[in-house]
Amino acid sequence: IARFDDDCRLEIDVDPTWIDDATAERFADALRTQLEAIAAGIEPDDRSIMAGPAVDEAPRPLADVVRDAARKTPDATAIETVDGARWSYAELDAAADRLAGRIAGDDRPVDAPVALLMEPGAGFPIGVLAAMRAGGAAMPMPAEAPVGRIAALLARARPAAFLVEGEAMRSLAEAALR
Repeated sequence: IARFDDDCRLEIDVDPTWIDDATAERFADALRTQLEAIAAGIEPDDRSIMAGPAVDEAPRPLADVVRDAARKTPDATAIETVDGARWSYAELDAAADRLAGRIAGDDRPVDAPVALLMEPGAGFPIGVLAAMRAGGAAMPMPAEAPVGRIAALLARARPAAFLVEGEAMRSLAEAALR
């Protein structure tokens, strides 16, 4: 989560069941080295995670890419779920806009994160796009994490909105917010 107040802070929170402390430290050290090099105006070397093929156009926010795809190819498939449901770019774009309007209307700080607790499916990318369009950052919550871990993540990040999909996820969210 990056927060911009007087400066920028990046917190990396890892789940110890997936990443051990030594690996997390190596990753943090590599990231710190790259960020310090960028701040000093030094080009990353070829081994850098930032090195890659040249791109002809400047990077654009994902929400803009989806909006452009909805204009240019509205009926093209944007999402196909494992159960066979399909969402076109026009449907994805419209659903993300509706949800972003609800999030933005909640009188919250513009750059506040939006927590997502969802099983894989069409709701997840809609939630991510909605968070971006509402001016926040999407903060996916690990559904397999213990309730206490989710509660601790929420307490630290202080999301302005919490998007939940499905009864099992709703029960987990309610337990974490107690």
